[in-house]
Amino acid sequence: MISEYHEGSSNNKYLELFNPTASNINLGGYQLVQYNNGSASPTYTLALSGTLAPYSTYVIENSSEALGVAANLSTTNQVMTFNGNDAIALQTSGGVNIDVIGTIGSSSNFAVVVDLRRNATVTLPVTTYNASQWTSTAADAVSNFGVHTSNCACSGPSTNASAVTPSGTIATSTTATLGWTNGNGTNRLVVVKSGSAVSGSPTYGTAYAGNAAFGSGQTIAGSEYAVYNGTGTSASITSLSPNTTYHVKVFEYNSSLSQYRDWETDRKSVV
Repeated sequence: MISEYHEGSSNNKYLELFNPTASNINLGGYQLVQYNNGSASPTYTLALSGTLAPYSTYVIENSSEALGVAANLSTTNQVMTFNGNDAIALQTSGGVNIDVIGTIGSSSNFAVVVDLRRNATVTLPVTTYNASQWTSTAADAVSNFGVHTSNCACSGPSTNASAVTPSGTIATSTTATLGWTNGNGTNRLVVVKSGSAVSGSPTYGTAYAGNAAFGSGQTIAGSEYAVYNGTGTSASITSLSPNTTYHVKVFEYNSSLSQYRDWETDRKSVV
């Protein structure tokens, strides 16, 4: 998540990322984008790399900065030439927004010559900018870069869902009832794929809508469809093809405020 934003004088532009989870995050799967002057689509893209350790920060700066901030990445990339009306988003490398500061599609100023630091109470990223999540301080005051305080409660389930079974014959019927024994998470996401095993993983920050009609729910990867998302122990699936083998994976996870915590930390799965 984006934990600090600095739009200072001249080229004093900085961003800080924070890992609110108990696991390493491979930044190679993520990128920063700038929506310049109210653009509704990304204008500039900065691919990230490296590993962000649990509860740690990663600082990116404009390479022409003059305040001597110690950064993990000093770059000439145009993402780091933002002004106070350019929205910035943290995305997956596939272009899915995870966290956003500024209003995409608006050229109104939201942070001109100022430092914005994420409040400690904010433990999850958001894709719609909310000014109340940020504390504003004077520009060019950068002593806190590289340190972020968060109230994140990041514990995940320690026990998988288990004993996943169909109660009908999936290979010869158009419907099937799936059952499982819950682990100790708060919720389960059930994913079904035709012909081969489910190999994808849910994306950080994404709320998946399950649909009992196979092929109609959201996908986590390719043709891997969410058929159920909830707290129960069974799901009835429809729209299956006879004489076809289907593969099932149940992701056990913890949720908070109807949003997902980091799947890489919280989700456990069982085929």
